[in-house]
Amino acid sequence: MVTRKSTDNIAVDHPDFILALRFIRENATYRISVNDVVEYVQVSRRTLYRWFQKYLQRSPEKEILRVKMRRAGELLLTTDENIEQVGKQVGYPLVGHFIRAFRKYYGKTPKTFRLERKIHAEK
Repeated sequence: MVTRKSTDNIAVDHPDFILALRFIRENATYRISVNDVVEYVQVSRRTLYRWFQKYLQRSPEKEILRVKMRRAGELLLTTDENIEQVGKQVGYPLVGHFIRAFRKYYGKTPKTFRLERKIHAEK
């Protein structure tokens, strides 16, 4: 495996793992679960977990969450959509659940994240 500049671009010579990773990155915002990935790639749950630990040093759930939160961060910085709309776009139909997940991931609320980044961009 070769890690490239972006954590989204890794070179892994394992076609089924790549298929699983691509499925997550293309569908994470649709409220997928690890079971959906297992079904799509048609491997055992245990095998999927081993691949993710071997190649990314994180679980499939953490990769799904990482993709969702990165997309949420992008939306907060590049659109004027309200926080509820952003949450829905990344798979959180209830704004409170989105805010809690975002805060746990980034250590700040979506509103604070947006304000801080916009202030830094203006400097």
